Amino acid sequence: MSFPFLSTLRPVLVSKPFLIPTSLFCTYKLLDCLSTYLSQRSLNNWEADSTWDWDKEIVLITGGANGIGAAIAKQFAERGIKVVVWDVQKPGEELLAYPTLHYTPVDLTSPTLTTAFAHLRSTHGPPTILINNAGIAASSSFLAENPETTARHFAVNTLSQMRMVQEFLPDMVARDHGHVVTVASASSWISTSGLVSYAASKAAVMAFHEGVGQELRVRYRARKVRMTIAFPHFVRTKMVANLTTLHDFRDFLLEPDYVATEIVKQVLSGQSGNLVLPPSNKWLSRLRSMPAWYRYYVAGLDPDVYAPKKKE
Repeated sequence: MSFPFLSTLRPVLVSKPFLIPTSLFCTYKLLDCLSTYLSQRSLNNWEADSTWDWDKEIVLITGGANGIGAAIAKQFAERGIKVVVWDVQKPGEELLAYPTLHYTPVDLTSPTLTTAFAHLRSTHGPPTILINNAGIAASSSFLAENPETTARHFAVNTLSQMRMVQEFLPDMVARDHGHVVTVASASSWISTSGLVSYAASKAAVMAFHEGVGQELRVRYRARKVRMTIAFPHFVRTKMVANLTTLHDFRDFLLEPDYVATEIVKQVLSGQSGNLVLPPSNKWLSRLRSMPAWYRYYVAGLDPDVYAPKKKE
């Protein structure tokens, strides 16, 4: 098989070898763009959905009183989109002032969660957009961590997301319309000392998200129900206030508004997505395919990333 383009290009590169690095870079970028396009289309099952009506959509956000969740709620409410916030804490007055925002005190780990489900359906109807944002993190070596903390990591970060999807995804499947957003973490890919159970819970929720997406496609044929997962780096929220690194931790913190903007933009596009935040963190997702010696080396660069914050 011959490629006329390569036949034309070869003599040019032979006569001007300094162009070879540029040619290789351009080829790489072209293939990268093609791969990105194919990935995005496959995430959306090669189908578009033009039925989004933002005057009728209902957004449910768990953990929406503070941090990323509050920033997401604000951005939707600013657009006049109906937002329901579930949290054990009450949102600030600024957030509650939006006429399309509604707050219900809900503990996602409570046995009375079914009451909250019924109240939401009777008051607003089933959500068309579910943003599973609620999460907790406690820094401790695993052997020093009490079993209750370990269990709570999974109860909030993993099992509550699964329960929410079990409750509201059937409505989306029935209409072949809806969007589920999973807020995971960069810790879904790499676990380090000091945050073992948190990382395990986030890895579990990533596997859950991917499995549900597969079932939507091959079992339920709901090919227009969108699934987005976000992998943010550390965010300046209360959840990470008690964490630090051997470096200046503040230099590595993302702002909640930045993460919220990327998630809201993805939802408004009506498309599924894999959001690595910041995009420069994509290399972390590739660590799983690297040899053990390389992962050992990377983990050793900062052996106690989540050391307790030192008091001044």
